[in-house]
Amino acid sequence: MSTARQLSWTLIDDTSTDLPAEVTYTAGETAPDKWSIQLRTLHGGKREGVQVVEVHNGAMTLIIIPTRGMSLWKAYAKGDNCEPLELGWRSPVRGPVHPSFVPVHAPNGIGWLDGFDELLVRCGLENNGPPVIDEQGILQLPLHGRIGNLPAHHVTATVDLDAQTINITGIVDETRFHFQKLRLTACVTIPFGQTSFIINDVISNLSTLPAESQLLYHFNVGEPLLDAGSTIEVNASQVLHQKLGINIPEDWATVPAPQADRPEDVYYISNNADENGYASIRFLNSKKSQGVRVTYRVDSLPCFSYWKNTPSSFDGYVVGLEPATGYPNPRWVEAEAGRILKIPPGRAYSTEIMVDWLTKGSE
Repeated sequence: MSTARQLSWTLIDDTSTDLPAEVTYTAGETAPDKWSIQLRTLHGGKREGVQVVEVHNGAMTLIIIPTRGMSLWKAYAKGDNCEPLELGWRSPVRGPVHPSFVPVHAPNGIGWLDGFDELLVRCGLENNGPPVIDEQGILQLPLHGRIGNLPAHHVTATVDLDAQTINITGIVDETRFHFQKLRLTACVTIPFGQTSFIINDVISNLSTLPAESQLLYHFNVGEPLLDAGSTIEVNASQVLHQKLGINIPEDWATVPAPQADRPEDVYYISNNADENGYASIRFLNSKKSQGVRVTYRVDSLPCFSYWKNTPSSFDGYVVGLEPATGYPNPRWVEAEAGRILKIPPGRAYSTEIMVDWLTKGSE
């Protein structure tokens, strides 16, 4: 359905048999605002069958993956001298990987890593930390949960010519017979002519029984933006290492050069909110010529993790900027700390994140 100032299309609907598998919508040659939305299906290797939505807003191309829980794969733009810019990271996993090739429920619980290469992947909705394995050695909940490997069954695109925005909204159900029935409604808003986007998510409890949930946004920045000397800037009231008892080094915020076999580090940060209830962090490369700013509501995402993974480039030189409802600890630790969401029957929980790709650095 479309109006004169708003254009809307259904891209994916599992109840429809007549939607095209691939389609492109554009502003047209004479339109003052250059934008396009393209749904296409990837082929070859472990990408076979992955559906992506490529959104171009006149300044940036953002690739959304409905097949992988509405994750964001990469973003592309051009610099001042028309040099190509890329936001994302270079995982040793050749993605985007179709969930059918990801053994999420492998006995050791870490099969999730077989598909991990996105710019942004959600961890949850039941578990956002390490695997949960019972006393008999049976996996109960896999690493980082299931939502990132579940396909959206309904996806729409809307162009609002008055608001100058493009909205891609997808619905992903994480349900299991006799267990929880959760729904993620994920909306990505991309303003015309800007290298930025906004994520508004809603977790709904479809059941007539109470539900518990966790949600962590695994936002990953790697080369070419990431380099030795890159630094995170935060307004923090507290910084702790994930491993209790480890003192925080003076250079904790700075990323070292790649080094083979270096172990990963995770820092738990309590960011201060501004007068409007938002916390904001910046991550800049060593020259401060490029970076990202992540802003989020602290009342719905009170926890923030900073993941530094700095082995060789081939092995995945990357940092994670991770707003969340809790920390990526074992689920029982988060439960004891009171950081598990309780969603009553028929109720919902909402989050908001704003991402600004600072293609001109810290200015």
